[in-house]
Amino acid sequence: IRETIKEVIMTSFLDEGHMKRYLQDNGKRVIQQVDVKGMITKALEGPNVDSMLATKLDELSNKPEGAMLKMMIPLFGGSVEKMVTMVKPMITGMCVGLSDVLVESFDPGVIDVAKVRKELDGLMTEKLELLTPEMVKALLEEVIREHLGWLVVWGNVFGGLIGVIALAAGYK
Repeated sequence: IRETIKEVIMTSFLDEGHMKRYLQDNGKRVIQQVDVKGMITKALEGPNVDSMLATKLDELSNKPEGAMLKMMIPLFGGSVEKMVTMVKPMITGMCVGLSDVLVESFDPGVIDVAKVRKELDGLMTEKLELLTPEMVKALLEEVIREHLGWLVVWGNVFGGLIGVIALAAGYK
């Protein structure tokens, strides 16, 4: 039953063509709801960012294209780490500004729908494995009771009405 439920959902709601159309139509709106600026800001405030920036600046200063940077290091007490404290606010501002560009230029075509479907399939498999037979039975009974309850009521009403009409017509 679990596999059937998963297969129905995967083929009915999460087919690849529909997902591609949905992402094409709604991808930009969805990505705009993600707090990209907040994520970038939080990442740049992480504990290892300063040392990573210092390492990258040091590496750059030892390359020909970093000659200007190498000449500026003495202005910061000869320390790349001190330079990071001055440069980091500019880098953060630039990265946060870049987030707007990324969001505006987001192309839903970069999302591999087949990989997303595979992840969703795995998620559903994992979740369905947690369901015991009793839980599956309870879920199905709830759906049947909610949606087929009126079928039973109307079946009884029409059955009784047909029985009364048949009796009035002389059928026994």
